Amino acid sequence: MSRLVKELPRHETAYVLTGLTRWLHPALAHTVIGQLAKAGIPELEVRQKAFGDGMPLYLVDSAQHALLLYWLTGETWEQVIPELCLVGSALTINPDQAGSNVDRLGVFLVIDGRQDRRTRKPFADEGIGLNEKGNLIVKSQFLFVPVIAKILAHVVKASYVCTVDLHSHYAAKSFRDEGLDFINLTALPVFADGLIQGGYINRGDQDVVISTTDLGGLPRAYAMSELLDVSLAIILKKRKMSSNDVDSQVESELAHGDLKDKIVILVDDMIASGGSMEKAVQLILKYGAREIIICATLPVCCGNYYTNLEKVLSFPQVRMIFVTDALPLQDRPQNAISLPYVFEEGEQKQMQYLPIGQYLGWAISVLLRSADLLEAKKELGNAVLNLRDPYSLYQEITGEELQRPEDVGVYHRDQQILLF
Repeated sequence: MSRLVKELPRHETAYVLTGLTRWLHPALAHTVIGQLAKAGIPELEVRQKAFGDGMPLYLVDSAQHALLLYWLTGETWEQVIPELCLVGSALTINPDQAGSNVDRLGVFLVIDGRQDRRTRKPFADEGIGLNEKGNLIVKSQFLFVPVIAKILAHVVKASYVCTVDLHSHYAAKSFRDEGLDFINLTALPVFADGLIQGGYINRGDQDVVISTTDLGGLPRAYAMSELLDVSLAIILKKRKMSSNDVDSQVESELAHGDLKDKIVILVDDMIASGGSMEKAVQLILKYGAREIIICATLPVCCGNYYTNLEKVLSFPQVRMIFVTDALPLQDRPQNAISLPYVFEEGEQKQMQYLPIGQYLGWAISVLLRSADLLEAKKELGNAVLNLRDPYSLYQEITGEELQRPEDVGVYHRDQQILLF
């Protein structure tokens, strides 16, 4: 005997912002929620309860397509990862004939994605015939991004992942390797609008050059040069590891382009300690730049960032440091304002936020309205950054092949070296 069961009401599309996400970045969450409300996209309710012994119980509503939003950094990972696993599973788990609560789940992730592959230590040993520098793989290093990719694919069972100015093509590959559809948004249009509307530059200005701090940032710098219709300069960064396998010293050189008497827009995915940024500024000034404006999407701002960025701002040629509020500023020094600043000729020169909430809200609404990521990418246009292999892109831009450093062995924590 069959029984006719009335299907419960379900949202067609919805977003998921847990209490934790709102608490981690309340200002940005508020703006995004406002944008999604204007677009007519409802919020999917997630109710967190607990059993008598404190074990968590999540109750979630249903939707055909939902997007789960999180900010994942060194300050938040201990809280975010457990909740991401539990809430994501509550949305997608399908253990019986009742079915899953969400048919297609996307995860929107603002992430500090630097740990995307094992660190390489530069190595050369003429005594064994290895005259050219090769790399030693630091075998002991944990990889954060590939682990997150596995969690999203196999625990959360997401259909796709959306990031914001992810660190590199290695990080993007981690998600694709797990079978996840992937899209990477960029804040470059936000920076471009801010620079033009603020009167810093004009589109197509021949005095403006876009640059980046290393080869890995080339896709971002190239996209910005295309967006503003200006020329490009390429800086190559060589990293020397210290004996503790974590810290590093950075050396850079200009490999392509002209910086003399130019206004240089230095773009990067993030500002961490600010050490690489300071060295990049010094290099750009070495080649005669007239003015430097720095644009970095994620203000990770850790370690000695405050002191380092004050040094950067103290250069007379550095006009401004722009970051977005995609992450809240952290590790603020006591008894000081949160944004590094200096006084120059009686005027305060300070790192400044460009708000990104409305922009992200628009992009999220496009993702939720689109049938698939291909359709979303067409509508998002230059809001999407393709994280291409920078070596291939370098050859395409310059016509010259850049030799990839070869992995020649393994570096063990006890400083033993095993060559392949």
